[in-house]
Amino acid sequence: MATQQTLVSPQEYLELEHKASFKSEYRNGLIVPMPGASPEHIDITSDTHTELGICLKGASCEIYNNDLKVRTKTKYSYPDLTVICDKPVYERDPNGNAILLNPTVIIEVLSSSTEAYDRGEKFAAYRELKSFSEYLLILQTQPLVEQYIKQADGSWKFIPIQGLDAMVRLENVNCTLALKDIYRRVNFENSQE
Repeated sequence: MATQQTLVSPQEYLELEHKASFKSEYRNGLIVPMPGASPEHIDITSDTHTELGICLKGASCEIYNNDLKVRTKTKYSYPDLTVICDKPVYERDPNGNAILLNPTVIIEVLSSSTEAYDRGEKFAAYRELKSFSEYLLILQTQPLVEQYIKQADGSWKFIPIQGLDAMVRLENVNCTLALKDIYRRVNFENSQE
């Protein structure tokens, strides 16, 4: 399934994606194939998932990788990592696959091909979800995590966390991650997106 310019309905997207040999996202009527990931992207995502799992062991939160689709009003996306702390609410596609409607935390590892979208339109779509309260953007090219925390008045607080000695505290799930652990396999001198 290639990127197409013909608008399709959400139902058509779900049916086409089920038959496709690769994942794609649905963006305002367009089907957009997901690009491949660099080794650094995969390592950061995997290590962040592991560290979250350790931190949240025994908590009522669940962590999912990029195989779990999330739906907003106009998009279907595959976040790199999703944390759910309430009872999960799903809708089902025509083949019975779960699509999450109530993420608590979403984490995206940025790459040059998706960075602008992850920061802009995708973040705006996620903010439409009532349950969504924290967003982490993890850079591959330097030890930097950009954290957005939803405030009581609906605004979003931005906190940049930089350096391998830094820690990021996920406020809404009561978990702290060390950047040295999520970047433990990344050699920034040789890193390529």
